[in-house]
Amino acid sequence: MVMQRLRIGNGGRHLALEDGRPFFWLGDTAWELFHRLTIEDAEHYLRTRSGQQFTVIQAVVLAEFEGVTTANAYGRLPLKTGANGLPDPGQPDTDGPNSYWDHVDAIIRLAESLDLYIALLPTWGDKFNKAWGKGPEIFTPDNAWRYGRWLGERYRDAPNIVWVLGGDSSSRQLHDEPWLDFNMIQSGHGEAIISSDARVLVDYGREPVKPVLDAEPCYEDHPIGFKAANGYFDAADVRKAAYYALLSGACGHTYGHHSVWAMADGPMAGAGSHGNPGNYIVMSWRDALRRPGAEQMRWLRAFGERYAPAGFTPDADVLAGNFEGYNRQVAARGDGCSVVYTPSGPYVDVAADLKGLNAAGARIGCSSYRKVDAGCSLPNRIRCRGER
Repeated sequence: MVMQRLRIGNGGRHLALEDGRPFFWLGDTAWELFHRLTIEDAEHYLRTRSGQQFTVIQAVVLAEFEGVTTANAYGRLPLKTGANGLPDPGQPDTDGPNSYWDHVDAIIRLAESLDLYIALLPTWGDKFNKAWGKGPEIFTPDNAWRYGRWLGERYRDAPNIVWVLGGDSSSRQLHDEPWLDFNMIQSGHGEAIISSDARVLVDYGREPVKPVLDAEPCYEDHPIGFKAANGYFDAADVRKAAYYALLSGACGHTYGHHSVWAMADGPMAGAGSHGNPGNYIVMSWRDALRRPGAEQMRWLRAFGERYAPAGFTPDADVLAGNFEGYNRQVAARGDGCSVVYTPSGPYVDVAADLKGLNAAGARIGCSSYRKVDAGCSLPNRIRCRGER
């Protein structure tokens, strides 16, 4: 069966299939997928994520780890060398069998066979601005246009491609552009206290209405603030970022693991690691595939598809009171229900006079519970306005 292409759903808040059914974006960051993995490794990765109920894989064609100067797993580079001695985006190297682009084609087809969409980034940012990364800076307006046209023509018939220009904060510069279908944000890896909901809410409130999602939240096993001395984000952190975003109106969510995006073969050093090979990326991508946070993302999808297929509506009025910091709660409305997410399981202070909210029969889903239907029935810990 041919995969349906994605479109914007009615109301403009969610993604949908061509037949109109809502589509839940459960993504994974696999930035180095094309560059570092063999086809056998790519198949193992994709089959694992498909089995974990992921729907989208985010990957970069010209990758971060010296992706235009270091060959892929088969010894091939993506670009030919130009007259200036640098890789030329206007000259993709498709010569002979088993080119870099043949490998990209094969992975995209494999993803399609597993009903996985590929969110395809044409290049890592350091290829046009080396402020973050190693470069080299190779893009000009002319060769960028030629590269973009060539890439679009090559993959225009692939039904599972979602084109991604950047992803960190598209709405700041491009929200009003008619060709921009939805926005992405990056809540990132620098904050110990998660605040992805605030970033999502900003884009949720923009006009014209467009879907939004957090495409790069804190990664599981990533050093907080890029410093191992601060500790590492864990499964509870990635769950918190996910439910915060979803209940703030996001059309889905992207998970990430620090070893998986890099397709790291094992522990390795990095920025802020001070040369210690084991305190920045702490395990291999294979070992990281089944980390708790990754396994638990399936329940986020199940929860979203059951209670709000077309997206939750943020509603702070559900809460009569709230906590600060790590225990801060978020609330929303779904299809015939009101939902409160409490990260650590303290009482929920709800507004009893809200229409349709039966506090006495309310169920609270705590972050320690993986199965969405298991819930956590704690009626003695629900407080309603006027019952202090």
